Amino acid sequence: MRTRATILLLLLAFPASSRASSSDVDRATLTELGSLLVDVRVSAGDKPTAVDADLIKNDVEATLRGAGLTVYGSVAEARAKNKSDVAILIPTINLVEVPNQPGQFVFGVALEVKQMATLVRDPSRRALAITWSVSTAGEGPLSAIRSAVKDMADVFVNDYFAVNPRPAPAGGAGGS
Repeated sequence: MRTRATILLLLLAFPASSRASSSDVDRATLTELGSLLVDVRVSAGDKPTAVDADLIKNDVEATLRGAGLTVYGSVAEARAKNKSDVAILIPTINLVEVPNQPGQFVFGVALEVKQMATLVRDPSRRALAITWSVSTAGEGPLSAIRSAVKDMADVFVNDYFAVNPRPAPAGGAGGS
């Protein structure tokens, strides 16, 4: 009974269709975003998870780097390069294995950007805040979870380039 309640709560937390925070205001928070750090979070309740957080992190970082974005592997790496304005891209995966169906999961996945924000009422106060997010839910094997995260990373890249210029192609255009 507890497993069914957990599955129900998970489905309520993440609507069946993808939810995107892609209004002009939300996209605008990605303008001039300098660099990113990826921090994967996985929760399977009180059970160990089969999700490889490092694999998910590598997938997301590869998508970002492939699009020409600057990605740091750790806070220490960003600090070593004197980057204090690094935003954090957080894929969060919540999953429950479907009873009597080994290898099948009900899952919710969210992708959020957290950045330092200044309070309007007191500009001397800064806080880490979620400025952009998308989420989805589904059921399937671990590959479906990985695919959902990759799809959301693509949504992030598209929203990023909706408000930022694309980098010049490698090798330049050449010409005289």
